[in-house]
Amino acid sequence: MKSGAGFRRHGVLIYRQREPCGAAVILTLIKSRLAAITGGDFTSPAVEVSGDGAALESLTSALEPGNPAFNIVTP
Repeated sequence: MKSGAGFRRHGVLIYRQREPCGAAVILTLIKSRLAAITGGDFTSPAVEVSGDGAALESLTSALEPGNPAFNIVTP
């Protein structure tokens, strides 16, 4: 079974297909639910968590909330 894997290049998350590699936790979700996961919503019907849920909670607890006043594009 192949699953997706991500890596960052220049701050951008890049998706690629590859075989699972013994991760502590594996997420299966649709793209639109990724933001919910980073906010701590693991109970959505479109999210499947396999493995150690504590590892996922540890990862998301390290994330800081975004700044809604951050200007992505400025003149």
